[in-house]
Amino acid sequence: MRAKDLLTLFRDWLTGQFKRLGHAERSADLAMHVLTFSQGAAVLANLYRDESYVAENVVTAEIIEITPGAADDRLAFLLPA
Repeated sequence: MRAKDLLTLFRDWLTGQFKRLGHAERSADLAMHVLTFSQGAAVLANLYRDESYVAENVVTAEIIEITPGAADDRLAFLLPA
């Protein structure tokens, strides 16, 4: 999977999440905001070889459960074999 494909998948997923939260008219903009912030932080962490900022301030989500039937086929690599 190329970087563009992965980021597009992330953007599309974020857009869907914002729609589900009731922000349909702003979902694409909100998704791009989150994507831009997260990728900017990742670039800076890599540039300065310091992942502590990302770990402490960016990564706050916790995946509790994945329902295999509801997962996008492109995310199959995350599911147990």
